[in-house]
Amino acid sequence: MNYLEQRNSTDGRVSDQGSIVALDTKAGVVGFKLNDGTHVLAEQMSAGELHQGQVLEGRMRTVGIEPLRDPQSGNVEDFFVLAYDLSLEAIQDALPGA
Repeated sequence: MNYLEQRNSTDGRVSDQGSIVALDTKAGVVGFKLNDGTHVLAEQMSAGELHQGQVLEGRMRTVGIEPLRDPQSGNVEDFFVLAYDLSLEAIQDALPGA
């Protein structure tokens, strides 16, 4: 069991899955759209390359540092989740031009 699976199984919280809909690579800030249609704003803490449409999994309905995993590559990136349950408009306001 990897770190992400262990964290999600020990505290009983379900993993979220989100696709990147907005990305400011210079600032390292990312907007995700979750499967339920809500959005998450997070700051990337690690140096991995991200792209629009990329899907990541992990705990996104919390504030703080969370490891998110790319299910295609298996790579894990650390993010600081800034806010969740946001609208698309809130993401666009936070990331103008992204």
